[in-house]
Amino acid sequence: MQLFLVDVTNEFGPFKNAVDLAGASVAASGAIVSTVLGRDKAWHPNGSGVGTAVTVAIVAGVLPLLGISPVWLRICVAVVALAVVITAAFKYMPLVARYGYQMSTTPGKAKTRRWWVVKGDAYTTQAEAALKTKTLADILPDYGYQPDSIWDPTSRAQNAALLERWYAPMVIGGTLAVAAAAMAAGG
Repeated sequence: MQLFLVDVTNEFGPFKNAVDLAGASVAASGAIVSTVLGRDKAWHPNGSGVGTAVTVAIVAGVLPLLGISPVWLRICVAVVALAVVITAAFKYMPLVARYGYQMSTTPGKAKTRRWWVVKGDAYTTQAEAALKTKTLADILPDYGYQPDSIWDPTSRAQNAALLERWYAPMVIGGTLAVAAAAMAAGG
């Protein structure tokens, strides 16, 4: 049984390679755009945009090469990229559980605002003193919900770098796996 997509892409004649590359580019672009736009609503360790730029550069460099490669190589790239995604996910998820912290505030009884931050391994001196009598949730308003006022900024930066070290391969691998699989399906 053939997939509908394969049947359609085989009808483009001399433009088949261009259509395959365009389809893979749309899939890859969708993954990159969802990564960039999803940052405000979900967990995302990268605040600087450098990781996103690296992802776009790698994907943009590999896609044209996949467009002229044989199908077996596209399948190999998809399998290897999927293995990278799985490995990175198994490394990344425990780090998110360890270093991620969801802040929550209800200013003036308005709608509750929630966002994720990278927490540090050590508290600031002031926060450590305050935590002897209050909980972390209780001292957040006192420090203006500023993570660097609660956790040591150097410690937070190191944890963010560790998270990005596994986040980038997961996103890049996923994007390349989807693109390579789409191109391999097109023949």
